[in-house]
Amino acid sequence: MPGLVYIHAIMLAISEFKQLNQRLPEPNQMNQENDETTLRNLSINHLTELTPKDHVINENHFSSLLKTFVYSAKGAFAPICSAMGGFVGQQ
Repeated sequence: MPGLVYIHAIMLAISEFKQLNQRLPEPNQMNQENDETTLRNLSINHLTELTPKDHVINENHFSSLLKTFVYSAKGAFAPICSAMGGFVGQQ
């Protein structure tokens, strides 16, 4: 269950990051550390709103999820959409 709360908080943070910066967090760039730090701070703000006061954040799990989202936030789904569209079109 905490994993779902972490994912929800990170997704809210990505949405807020996009509104603030007019772009998604960038992986493998010079500003990746800044993007990741900003996203972490936004995520923790959302996480404190969503969880009870006595909840302790599992830092290892949260950090790995955050890193995954930072690396995949600007991913392209066009190849997947094309493949799925072709598959569905055949059915």
